[in-house]
Amino acid sequence: MQAIEILEREHHLVLHLLECLEVVVNEAEGKGQLRSPHAAEILSLMEFFADGSHQRKEEEGLFSRLLRRAALSQRLYVGRLFADHARDRHDLRSLHSNLMGAVYGDPLSTREFVVRSRRYILSHRKHMGREQVVLYPMAERLLDERDDAMIVRGFAAIDNGLPPGLDLATKVRGLCARVGVGFREERLPPAAFAEMAG
Repeated sequence: MQAIEILEREHHLVLHLLECLEVVVNEAEGKGQLRSPHAAEILSLMEFFADGSHQRKEEEGLFSRLLRRAALSQRLYVGRLFADHARDRHDLRSLHSNLMGAVYGDPLSTREFVVRSRRYILSHRKHMGREQVVLYPMAERLLDERDDAMIVRGFAAIDNGLPPGLDLATKVRGLCARVGVGFREERLPPAAFAEMAG
């Protein structure tokens, strides 16, 4: 399915953003100081892209289409993924607040930023693992070519609402270079996502 291919490409970028956040957090924990410009850029990209346009594509496109076709147990699973998204957005708001305190030198805010970031990273990875291992195969089984075409049109409408000329892959590659994370062109194998899903 083309829709799944698009979402998998976006997951590849989100994983790199999470690696960048992990590097910044490890450094903050080790040195007691946060590289706040990098942290702010990562959180902004997570808000705009991962917990923004990407989650909208999943919720408004894939999830809503699956809910029309899925059995009750499958709909409950999709509902859990909706709840994950809501929690991610809530956690991201908390991280923004902690970052502001850390910028002004509050050591408690820096510690909270580290703890909450680790939880956020783990939660995001687990969620993406579940999507890759359970949800996407479910979509391949339940949805047909017409569903795929409708979902992809919805994705395009979301992308058309983004700033013209925005290239998220280039932004993520640049951020990785500044933070010191090697950008991998190849995607993770399915076994890696199965491990993330727990």
